[in-house]
Amino acid sequence: MKEFLKSSIYKIIIVFLVIAADLITKEFLYANNCPIIPGLVGVRSVSGLNTGGAFSMLSGNLWLLILTTCVFIVLVCVYDLWAKDKNVLYGIALSLIVGGAIGNFIDRIFLGGVRDFLYFNFWQTFPTFNVADCFLFVGTVLMIIYAIFVYRPKDSKKEKVAETVEKTAEEPKNKNLHSTEKTKPVKEEKSGSKEEVQEKKEKTSTKNKKLEKTQKDDKVKTSKNNSVKSKK
Repeated sequence: MKEFLKSSIYKIIIVFLVIAADLITKEFLYANNCPIIPGLVGVRSVSGLNTGGAFSMLSGNLWLLILTTCVFIVLVCVYDLWAKDKNVLYGIALSLIVGGAIGNFIDRIFLGGVRDFLYFNFWQTFPTFNVADCFLFVGTVLMIIYAIFVYRPKDSKKEKVAETVEKTAEEPKNKNLHSTEKTKPVKEEKSGSKEEVQEKKEKTSTKNKKLEKTQKDDKVKTSKNNSVKSKK
């Protein structure tokens, strides 16, 4: 759990920043009329709250939207615990989606609907939206990019098969290395034993030669003594 909290600190910070930005903009910009980016995005007062979801879908089903938001947030948190994905793109996308969902969830709980106030100047028929919707959209786009270009399942069958093939290919190599390492000292021992045998042979031969010399000397001495005695 501690490792999960350490790896999720930046996610929690992003979620809180998204919620704060959404609530602050709703508090100060809702029911006003002013351009934000002239010609592109502006703020306009809207009569009433959005009781539906995105683009006013499911309008009037407030508690259904509240329930689905709760289930969605719980499932996302459980998946994040289970997946343990430390990819930064995944973490940012997930945080933006969760923060945007919670921002609109707070409006539905306390106000009975969502405050929408942003619109496109060049697209007058496009439904009004808010900052939470922007974060939801950006987070969804980033999550799609992550799923297509970045995500690689670790426990896929193909990777398991590749790992087993690599292991089986490496096993005979390792065995050959171990066998060569084992045979080297054996050869050295054998060569060492041959040298020892030769040294022993040389020692025994020198001892035998010395014995033969001493025996010859003794014979010579005895023969001399016998000749002296016969003369007397």
